[in-house]
Amino acid sequence: EASRLWNRAHPERMATNRKRWRAENLNKWQAYGHLRRARIRGASICDLTNAQWEQILIEHSHRCSYCGDKPHKLEQDHCLPISRGGNHTASNVVPACVLCNRKKSTKTQAEYLASLATAPVGLSSQRLTREVA
Repeated sequence: EASRLWNRAHPERMATNRKRWRAENLNKWQAYGHLRRARIRGASICDLTNAQWEQILIEHSHRCSYCGDKPHKLEQDHCLPISRGGNHTASNVVPACVLCNRKKSTKTQAEYLASLATAPVGLSSQRLTREVA
């Protein structure tokens, strides 16, 4: 109870502490957000843990599973989107850069890869060969 009173009396310090924690624990904060949104969208199974997400990132060498880039921020992409009946589990999540995740939208992983194979010439061949490998 005393800590709650202190927190209410010092909102600026609490905001600073929250921002610092989020910056130091970015992957945990992002994973929490993904889990929360998955629950809201109605995924029947939501059991992806922070440790599993970290392991997935290591397995993919912190690279986008679609284009192979190594961006500053990787998002959790659901191979079978939650909106189409997918679950928020380690077997259904891969890392994706913001651009690829937005382009994939609600397509399944197979549909998205097929759309890349038929993409206009502007898409580099390096991206396509990395995805097939």
